[in-house]
Amino acid sequence: HDVGLRMREGALDIPTQHGGGTVLAFTHGVAIRCLIGLEENWPEERIWQTRTDNTSVTSMSVTGNVIKLDFHNRSAHEFAN
Repeated sequence: HDVGLRMREGALDIPTQHGGGTVLAFTHGVAIRCLIGLEENWPEERIWQTRTDNTSVTSMSVTGNVIKLDFHNRSAHEFAN
């Protein structure tokens, strides 16, 4: 829960620091799952059971105090072109 809260704080700070543009951030799979779990109200077990592959891509949108999951765990190869 604490990791999710720290990730949330950082994500909510991005629009202020970067003027609303697109930001690419790198993190560990468990950290991104903690943030998703917090925002999507997942039970803790789901955070540990959900897969996040190495070099996968997750997209989230931040508007005000709302973080919306666009997609999670897409293959990095989908974005190679």
